[in-house]
Amino acid sequence: MLFLNLHYYKDSYYSVPPEKIPEISAASYAFIDKYLKSGKCKDRYWFADGSGGIAIWDFESPEEANAILRESVVFPYLKSQLIPLIDYKGLTKMRAQAETAQKAASRASKK
Repeated sequence: MLFLNLHYYKDSYYSVPPEKIPEISAASYAFIDKYLKSGKCKDRYWFADGSGGIAIWDFESPEEANAILRESVVFPYLKSQLIPLIDYKGLTKMRAQAETAQKAASRASKK
């Protein structure tokens, strides 16, 4: 299932000693690269102001999401939100199911 991971840096990130930033950045890029290559991370974008970013992930479950995201060296420095996504086909299927259920309920209430 696809998830949008929206994340912002916590204040604690900005207190990391400057000499540690290259090490943390390299580990963070390696983490993302690993999951982009595996297909688990579909895409990654950063906010232009440097405050955080978004990623699209394909996780089997929230538990898998939690396990993988916690592998990132920057995870402790992020305020993160995970939002399940559906594509257009999924949305139209849900709408059709809702319409069918509504029609069935309407017919049942008329009897």
